[in-house]
Amino acid sequence: MIDVSSKLSELNKKRGLVVVGYQRGGDDSHAKNDPGDKNKYFSELTHDFQKDLIKWFGLWEYPLATEESKMGNFEKSIIEIEWCEGHGEKFDYKLLYSEHNQKRFLQLLESLEPELLMFTGVKMLEILNEQSMKPHVENILGKAKNEPDYITNKHFKGTKLRVGFQSFDKCEVIALPHPNARGLSDAYIALFKDKIKSLLDTYSEKFKNA
Repeated sequence: MIDVSSKLSELNKKRGLVVVGYQRGGDDSHAKNDPGDKNKYFSELTHDFQKDLIKWFGLWEYPLATEESKMGNFEKSIIEIEWCEGHGEKFDYKLLYSEHNQKRFLQLLESLEPELLMFTGVKMLEILNEQSMKPHVENILGKAKNEPDYITNKHFKGTKLRVGFQSFDKCEVIALPHPNARGLSDAYIALFKDKIKSLLDTYSEKFKNA
């Protein structure tokens, strides 16, 4: 069984929308919650991390139902994984570079074969494109069509953080700031609606006649 952070189902076990976090939050004592979380779809989870992302989907005009009985196939196609194993109250970015965690992430990627990949941390997209990782990634996602495109909105009056985009033959990638990034606001995330909504529209097309 692969180590996912939300419910694995027929709609997300292959070619789904994969949300990637750094690591599960809290200390090791929080591991007792993991089995319960794995029985819930992504938007059913009630931790602060998921609540923030659910709010962002609404900003992009993709409101997510938070009860399974009210969900459509789009919500059920979303699954969350973490780049690093275990739990951590304060994330150590060095963990992203460990051979063990990189191998772990690649195994998850290979198993899930995402159609749309959403990183919650731009650093993960940077590492994805490093020489040690990119050939392995391209074996799974297909050849990269472009280098990562990192965008900031220069006209925004508050904190400006990068959002990244990249296209592979078999997958589109979005890299968002982490919800806990200092100074990040919902208003800033909303400025990227057009680009992100366009990718979500293309992805969700397969559910229109389902």
